[in-house]
Amino acid sequence: MERAPSNPHAFDEHRLEREEESRNTDRINSYQADTRQRIDTLIKSILVLSGGALTISIGIFLRPGAPDLEKQLLPVLQVSWGLIFYAMASAALVLFIMICQGYCLGELWKRKQRTGIDSIQGNRLLLFFRYLSWCFGTTGFISFLSGLGALAYVSILAI
Repeated sequence: MERAPSNPHAFDEHRLEREEESRNTDRINSYQADTRQRIDTLIKSILVLSGGALTISIGIFLRPGAPDLEKQLLPVLQVSWGLIFYAMASAALVLFIMICQGYCLGELWKRKQRTGIDSIQGNRLLLFFRYLSWCFGTTGFISFLSGLGALAYVSILAI
């Protein structure tokens, strides 16, 4: 624990520094909560749009009386379905990883409060979770856009 300065004139300065530090911490926490909310909204949107696109396109192209596709469009359609499925799977994985990361962070905070040992800074497990989230999130988002683009391409040429 930090000791207050022995100089009585410096006490106000010390108190102001602590208040500024507290305000900065509150700003960071607010920013983190806002960012997580945006990620959550984006992931849910990807899940809804991907699920809808996959369901509708499979229904259209696999039903009796489906539009005739040129031979070269069939692989594009199949790849688009694979990309959209990967986007959905990676979105679900990112949500799961965020839950695991939050649990681990909570446990590390409890340990820090009990023992005073800071095992949060540079924790390898948290870094691993962050790396996984970025990998699945980035590749999933790219797959989402690519899959929808390929599906739109096939749909336009099928008309």
